[in-house]
Formats: sequence, C-alpha cells, structure tokens
Amino acid sequence: MAEQIVMTPIAHVVNDITEVADDYWSGARAIIRIDDERFTPESLAGLEDFSHLEVAFHFHLTDKGDLHFGARPARNNPD
Repeated sequence: MAEQIVMTPIAHVVNDITEVADDYWSGARAIIRIDDERFTPESLAGLEDFSHLEVAFHFHLTDKGDLHFGARPARNNPD
C-alpha cells in the first residue's frame, strides 16, 4: 500500500472566481497569501531573484465524480 502524504498549507491562493470550473483558467489572476502567523516577511527574502515559483494547488472544490485518471485529448487543440 502507498504511503499517505499529508500536506499542511503554508499559504492560500485567493482570486475572484465564483464558480467551480474544470477549464479555462488562463485569464484568471490570483494572489498567494502566506500564513503570516507562521512566516515573517524575511521568509520571502531573495524570492525575487528566482526565475519562477512552483505552487502545489489543492483543488478542494472539484467534483470527485468528475475526475479522469486516464489519458484524455487536449482541449481546444486543433492538432
């Protein structure tokens, strides 16, 4: 059996999206709010020197009955 991995969020993604949608997020803008009770501004020191940031996002509002575990075609891709 696979080992369970438990993640404790260090931040939350905040945006103005009001409905749950599986696709079409390309125009969405959001901010990442760091848990300021655990992290000080110094914890972000030097972040601007990196080329990118990796964010693991938990889609907790996703309909579990709509999950697809196999391959599926790319959307809106004419090729």
